[in-house]
Amino acid sequence: QDDLALQLAQLETLVLQEREEAAVALMEALCSVPFREPRYWGFLGDLYLDLEHYEQTIYCYKEAIQHASQDADLAYRLARLILDRGEVFDGAQHLEKAARLASVEPRLWEMAADTWLGIGEVERAAQAYSRALKLDDGTPEVWFRRGISLSVNEQKQESIRAFEKA
Repeated sequence: QDDLALQLAQLETLVLQEREEAAVALMEALCSVPFREPRYWGFLGDLYLDLEHYEQTIYCYKEAIQHASQDADLAYRLARLILDRGEVFDGAQHLEKAARLASVEPRLWEMAADTWLGIGEVERAAQAYSRALKLDDGTPEVWFRRGISLSVNEQKQESIRAFEKA
């Protein structure tokens, strides 16, 4: 593990020196090493992101999440990259992961809910809006969107309450 930390420090030096070819070669070698520390995967992903290698960034961030990363910002960055490449369902799932990790950030739940609603996953949208509203009483727009998701999901009484709250 000390050897890996040293290699990551060397890698950062290569990136700072703008020696991209050498940095990418070392990063590719490190990605082939099976290590479990999510912070290392996140660090590698951040370096790939700095170099605008988005597919490799996504790979490293997914490895960090798979190895139990508790970094809400990393999960959010992963969600944004996935959404940017048009994978909305997967992106929404990672927004929810970021919201669970952040635990007190209603805006992440709202973003996940809006994404779910946009692709017709109304039940998941309603659940995510509920999570957001438990953390913060929300804005009229959030209550309105929750009402829409509930009415589409045929939960009339709850949708009426949400519309009244809006």
